[in-house]
Amino acid sequence: MSKIKNWIMEMEEHIYDAIENGASNVEEVSTYVESKMDAVDKNYISKVYKELAEFGDYPRHLIFNR
Repeated sequence: MSKIKNWIMEMEEHIYDAIENGASNVEEVSTYVESKMDAVDKNYISKVYKELAEFGDYPRHLIFNR
């Protein structure tokens, strides 16, 4: 895989981890991802988080029931 694809996949993994560890909004998710990686794309983090929340690609109870 390309380095960029690996970077994106790592960022997505950290987004999921952030939600599982209690992040309840995009700012908390972004802060979590930034603590795990040297370089992040905040716009991409926001996009993925919003898509997860909107389309239910992630268990909604982990995102909304805090």
